[in-house]
Amino acid sequence: MGGFFGTIQVKDCVNDLFYGTDYNSHLGTKRAGLVTFDKEHGFARSIHSLERDYFRSRFEGELDKFVGNSGLGVSGVDYVENYIWPCLKADAKYEDYLLGTSHARPCIAAALAEIAKKENADA
Repeated sequence: MGGFFGTIQVKDCVNDLFYGTDYNSHLGTKRAGLVTFDKEHGFARSIHSLERDYFRSRFEGELDKFVGNSGLGVSGVDYVENYIWPCLKADAKYEDYLLGTSHARPCIAAALAEIAKKENADA
C-alpha cells in the first residue's frame, strides 16, 4: 500500500510535504521518497527503505537538506522503484520543472492493462 503527495506553495513546502507523505505511508510500505525543488538550490531528493523503520524516523533527520516551494513525496515500493526513481536518476525535467505528472502515466497505463487482462477485454 502507498500513495503520493505533491504540493506547490508560495512559501516553503517542506513541512507540509513531510507530514502529507508520512500520512500516506502505511504499515507494509517498503520504500518512500521525497523530492523538493528550489530555483536557487535545484532539486533535493532522498529515498529510504521502510522495511525496518517508519517513514518519520527515516526522513526526519534530513529535513534540513530539503528546501523549496514545490515537492513530491511517494510511499510504495512499486511506484517509487518503477516510476519515480528512474525519472529522478535521469534528471527528468523540462527547463526548471520536474516532470511530476508524467511519472504517473506509465503507472496508470500498467494498471489499465492489468484490469483489461482480468476482465478479458479484447479491444
